[in-house]
Amino acid sequence: MREGWAVGLRLDGELVAFAAALPAALSVDGARVDSVEVSFLCVHAEHRGRRLTSVVLGELARRVAASGVRHAVYTSSSQLPQAVGCARFHHRPLRPRRLLSSGFVEIEPVFAGLYAARFATLRRTGTPGLRPLRAADVPEATALVNRLHSGARLSRLFSPAELAHAALPRRGRMAAYVVVCPESGRLRGLVSFGLSVARPRGRRISWPWRLLPIGRPSVRAATLQLFAVEEGVDGAQLLADVLVLAKGRGCDVLTALDTFQAGPLLRQLRFEEGDGRLRFHVYNYGLTGATASALAPRDPRAVGGNAARGSRSSTSISSAAEGPRGSWTLQPTEIALLCSM
Repeated sequence: MREGWAVGLRLDGELVAFAAALPAALSVDGARVDSVEVSFLCVHAEHRGRRLTSVVLGELARRVAASGVRHAVYTSSSQLPQAVGCARFHHRPLRPRRLLSSGFVEIEPVFAGLYAARFATLRRTGTPGLRPLRAADVPEATALVNRLHSGARLSRLFSPAELAHAALPRRGRMAAYVVVCPESGRLRGLVSFGLSVARPRGRRISWPWRLLPIGRPSVRAATLQLFAVEEGVDGAQLLADVLVLAKGRGCDVLTALDTFQAGPLLRQLRFEEGDGRLRFHVYNYGLTGATASALAPRDPRAVGGNAARGSRSSTSISSAAEGPRGSWTLQPTEIALLCSM
């Protein structure tokens, strides 16, 4: 994070709002776009509804624009205008009976046995050459991910340092595995998933896009992050192996977005559609063409005259134009971004 790319707002000495921006290179329809990733946005519960988000993001946008960066990417689980794409969360139970006892899944008790049998998982992995990601693999893994993700219309371009931060295994937080060709020793695939635990706090808790009843057991969750495989590697088998690996780490459920390579595989592995959606937004990128089928950079002057004169540079990062209400420009399988953005 660059100096000054974190903004906090205090009222009477108390921090009530915060947002940060991280450098992020994107590939948009094959073109490299230097941008920032807006993340860590939070507002104190007692001060919501007072437009503090606009204040914090406006100042953050001003600081980023002053450094010469004109584009930004962010995600939202709520329905906001100008989204360039939308993906749905899917959940694959790994320990069905624990999900039933925690309240994550609610069905009639008479069907509990059938539900548990439906989501039985294998006990062993089946992908040849599968092993944990190591620090020495990062340069080759970075090139592999960037090359494979270039097939998506909207994707993230990683540097070795960024991929190491996003994917290298960390105890209790992140797990990552690579597929190594037995003959040549080169990497042919990469998969990573984050680890989290939901514990009741206060009157209720919110675990990724679900509310869990108080007084129930906690839920250990794995969230699929990176999934990139070359042609010739059995992606369905690799994703099935992720189920085995996540369950072996004590996880009760695996959550994934129906994006890029993993999206078409979810149904055959019995992932269930969740209630939540994730919407992707790209600032200063508009929709072009009569059918809004392409993305292209916008002229900052079109956003507001003050942006060109520099008197209010916060307007130089602005929302993209929107197509018909309720329609998305990009299909989920055309997007290759982390769901943890």
